[in-house]
Amino acid sequence: MFNIEHDDSVGTFKAGFWYEWGRNLRYNYYLDYNPSYVGPILPGGTVDTTKGGNNAISPGYYAGYAYTAHSYLTTTQPFVEYNWHITSSLSLLGGIKYYDLKRDYQSPLGQGPKVPLYFAHDYTKPDGSLMLNYKINSQTSAYAQIAQGFSAPDLTYFQLPNIQSDQIKPQTTVNYQTGVVYKNQKFNADADFYYINVQNTIVAIPNPADQANPIYSSSGSGIVYSGAEAEATYYLGYGTSIYANGSLNRAEFKNSKYDVNGVPSYTGAAGVLYSDKNGLFSSLVNKWVGPNTQYSSLSTPNVSGSAGLIAKGGSYNELSFAVGYSHKLNYVYFKSYKVKFQVENLLNKEIQALAGVNSSGVQSYTVFPKLNAYLTISGEF
Repeated sequence: MFNIEHDDSVGTFKAGFWYEWGRNLRYNYYLDYNPSYVGPILPGGTVDTTKGGNNAISPGYYAGYAYTAHSYLTTTQPFVEYNWHITSSLSLLGGIKYYDLKRDYQSPLGQGPKVPLYFAHDYTKPDGSLMLNYKINSQTSAYAQIAQGFSAPDLTYFQLPNIQSDQIKPQTTVNYQTGVVYKNQKFNADADFYYINVQNTIVAIPNPADQANPIYSSSGSGIVYSGAEAEATYYLGYGTSIYANGSLNRAEFKNSKYDVNGVPSYTGAAGVLYSDKNGLFSSLVNKWVGPNTQYSSLSTPNVSGSAGLIAKGGSYNELSFAVGYSHKLNYVYFKSYKVKFQVENLLNKEIQALAGVNSSGVQSYTVFPKLNAYLTISGEF
């Protein structure tokens, strides 16, 4: 990654280039502690060669393995932008970047269907953005922006049964947002309205030949996300602040106007924060998550009149506490460290969040742990 920057009499020009390459090796085998199984001996047990593999291709084909895969990902993003200072209070920031993502997947034994899976994709798209900023006074400013977005399909979609690989396309978005920001010595706050137009949404289509495994494709008519967000922090003194944020969210399929599954209608958080100059910090925060909608696998919610079985999940909240210490160092190769102790679900509540509903109407839930704690130690090099 590199950037260049140049200032002139009316603005600032920036250009840059981002390059990333990654290799991911994934495999899973059946390990058994019973020595009667004959297989490669590994620490803690042996591979159970009576399981896994795909004997439909050849006897013993990757016997003992649940799956094995190599995935290669290359991302390239050049960009240019210019921040035009129209007046001392008004500026216009415009830019464009070119997104290029190459994915190469090689799996002799697939993670989904137990068959070989090999494919290579190259996704490209230019994305532009514009942002207008206006400084109302020394404490308040307002902005409006429009930006294009791009998201490559998640790898998990290509590992599903009945996948129509050639019909899975990158999702594209056009994002609109306007808001206001306020800040003084003790109080800062911001609020905004957003509207996001999503194209090429990946949807599940009922499969008459296999009801348990729907067909996935980018045939959705699209989704619209809209809502309002706000957050504020007030400094009480002696290192202590009170904090709150919240959002009202609406997500619907364009064609049917049905709710998008899994999107809460509201979220919020409020609490007390503490930090001092010696590195000690702590927080006590309560989080709220509003209700959401789930559809069965036989539903096509993006098509009007085809919602099928619908389940409505309730809201929940969770209180958490954290305390820790951070310290900066003067060493060349070790810049800082942080120790953090955190307790989730401080009130030891039973929390179950709706996660889905099957074709028979049976609902499934994500069950949150009761009172739980963990310690995190991190360093910056």
